[in-house]
Amino acid sequence: MLASRYEQRWHHYLQVSTERTLDQLGLASGQCLVDLGCGTGLMLARIEDSRSDARLTGVDLSADMLAVARDRLAPSTGLIQASIERLPLASRSADVLVSTSVFHFIRNPESALEEMSRVLRPGGQLVVTDWCRDFMSMRLLDAYLKAFRRPHHHTCTSEEFAALLTRHGFDSIRLSTGRIDWFWGLFTATARRPA
Repeated sequence: MLASRYEQRWHHYLQVSTERTLDQLGLASGQCLVDLGCGTGLMLARIEDSRSDARLTGVDLSADMLAVARDRLAPSTGLIQASIERLPLASRSADVLVSTSVFHFIRNPESALEEMSRVLRPGGQLVVTDWCRDFMSMRLLDAYLKAFRRPHHHTCTSEEFAALLTRHGFDSIRLSTGRIDWFWGLFTATARRPA
């Protein structure tokens, strides 16, 4: 089962991508944060440790991943099995949305960003980290996975992702790119829903 081996197999990648995402979060006291594609709950656990007063929710399609997350997280952290393209969350209900290493799995990024815009409160923050085709190694991986791995759909360049955010009405968009090691290259995007 992937969920049981996931963190061990991807330990370094998860550690670095989680840190890069956390570095961009502006979570204030008592705010509501939703982790989209929360997996085994690594990000949420880190936020629980640093912001015990935050209202936290994780969303993931995998029941197995959510089972691991449930064992790790406080009972007050909500977990929902759902698609990011159809979020069972109220409109304007989240102060911060975060997503790490998920966008390349999403079949319809336009629908996902539409949902994110709907769920995020005016002035709310979106933080997305994913690997990106700004790097040759990631372009080759994207091509390989498109040919041989069905869950993979598309890896954006940082420029493509910025254009997606703009099309869906986000502003204050900032993107940074960087390598984890010789192979993995990531972008982190931050944006806000206009107030």
